[in-house]
Amino acid sequence: MDIFTGDRKILASLNEERSYFDAVEMSDTDGKQNIMVFGGMDSSGKPLSSIETYLPEDDEWVPETYFQLEQALEGFCAVNFDNSIYIMGGNAASDRVDPRKERRGPSKAENKYYISET
Repeated sequence: MDIFTGDRKILASLNEERSYFDAVEMSDTDGKQNIMVFGGMDSSGKPLSSIETYLPEDDEWVPETYFQLEQALEGFCAVNFDNSIYIMGGNAASDRVDPRKERRGPSKAENKYYISET
């Protein structure tokens, strides 16, 4: 949505359905602004390690083939600082438990990723 005019536009759908992901704005090598989404959870509840990039000029999501998360993550925080992406916290696939069988407090996630092309 354009915050100044209130105009709305339906954009292309992600290639992989996901929830509990995070997204950041990232400039490519030509200085064009793109949106990147990281990890999350698919429709069956499985955490994802994949990354997709939205190209506004083409209204297209493309899977990132250069890199992906080292492990599937959901419910984390991603931040773009000085055109480098930092990913913190969240739950890895190995952290997930069935709450009907086991109860456990919040995970002390030690997942620290740094993604940069600079």
